Amino acid sequence: MPCERCGQPGTLRHFPGPSPTSGVWCDRHYRQLLWLHPSGHYGRILWRVVLVAAVAAYGFWRTRHR
Repeated sequence: MPCERCGQPGTLRHFPGPSPTSGVWCDRHYRQLLWLHPSGHYGRILWRVVLVAAVAAYGFWRTRHR
């Protein structure tokens, strides 16, 4: 079965997050979903870290530029 994103050979897999969906992805795009999608296994952690870092940077910038 072809990958839904690039057309390369892929396998039917469960979405790497909490939603009850499946799809066909090659290994490369499945790893991208794991890390970059906000509801992916590692994406949840990554996006929270990015959000906390952005809030902290904004707070730091605000205290320096008053």
